[in-house]
Order: sequence, then C-alpha cells, then structure tokens
Amino acid sequence: IIMDEVGKYEVIYTANDAEGNESKAIRVVEIIDNVSPILSLIGPSPMNVEVNTKFNDPGANVYDNADGEFIIEGTSFYRLVEDEKGIKQREEIDRIDTSIIGEYIVRYDYTDASLNPGRGVERTVYVDDTTKPVIKLNGLNPYVIRYAYPNVNYEEPGAVATDNYDEFVEVVITGEVRSELGTYYITYNAVDSRGNVANTVIREVVVVDLD
Repeated sequence: IIMDEVGKYEVIYTANDAEGNESKAIRVVEIIDNVSPILSLIGPSPMNVEVNTKFNDPGANVYDNADGEFIIEGTSFYRLVEDEKGIKQREEIDRIDTSIIGEYIVRYDYTDASLNPGRGVERTVYVDDTTKPVIKLNGLNPYVIRYAYPNVNYEEPGAVATDNYDEFVEVVITGEVRSELGTYYITYNAVDSRGNVANTVIREVVVVDLD
C-alpha cells in the first residue's frame, strides 16, 4: 500500500492448514484525500502597474498534501467600476487591461485531483500613469536673432509634449523677447491628465546686433 498516493488497494490474506487446504480473504483499502489545498500569494498586494506596460503576474503558491507544491497564475480577473450610487462593483473581464487606468482584482483558485477546493486568494492591482510627459522644443536652442529697431522679429517655434497615456498634452509657454539687445529665456511647462509634471525646458533667445 502506497500511503501517499490516492487509490484503492487490495490486501490478500492466505491461510493453509496441515492438509494443504488454502483459504483466502481480501481486504480493500482505499486511500482518500479530503484535505483542501492551501493557496498563498507570491509578491505584493496591492500591486502597482504602469499604464500601457505588461502585467507580469507573480502568481500564487499552492500546497496540497497529494498534488504537491507548485505555482499558478490568476484564474479570474475583475475590474472595479462604480455604480450610480458610487459603490464599487466587480465586472468580470478576460485579463488585466493595462491600457485602461483603474483598480483590478486577480483571483487565484485551485481544486485538487480529489475535488477538494482550496480557499481562493486575491490580489489588488492598480493601473495608473505615474510617468512624466516629455517636452521637445521645435527649432533651435539657443535661438539667435538679429536686432532690428523698433521690433525684434522673434517667431515662437513652439514645443511638443509627448506622454505615455495622453494623446495630447498642452505646453504652456511663458517669457518674452524684448526689442533690446540681450539674452532672454522662454520657459516651457506641461502637466498630463494624471497630474504628472514634465521637467521644465528653457529656450535661450539671444538678440544680437549684426551690423
């Protein structure tokens, strides 16, 4: 009898008397498993994932007295959405969609070969945008222009902000170039829809007399 393997076994008892007569008896022994597997999360919960990146599931550890010990990935996924009363409800989905900012639940369930269900565990996943937009200047820096009284012919080349989530991020331009010889500084700033502030970019504008 293999005690650590579920199944039915026969134990045969044989007896012989002095005349050589034989008698047999059979005992059926069934090894059963009625112990539920134990599941535990691997890695953090809650877990933060950057928007538009891959979600790498750390998985959950399963220990079962018959099936052994191993790691499983998420078996069901939910997105939390607010109803008309502002109460979060679970919406079942196929996978974690990292293109959509929000709160998600990954659930891990396992039932062993003897149909003993383990107590499932859950991981909270927050998909968010924490990356700063990046400002890129159009035109030259430094920007050298010729002094021409009474006005300086400065045409703002502008700048573009790119972001990992927002398709468009406004660039706010501050500063001025006066009709005087000298060096001026134009400042460019941007903030995306999640409040991430871009690193400030400065253009140096130099007004010179070329005559």
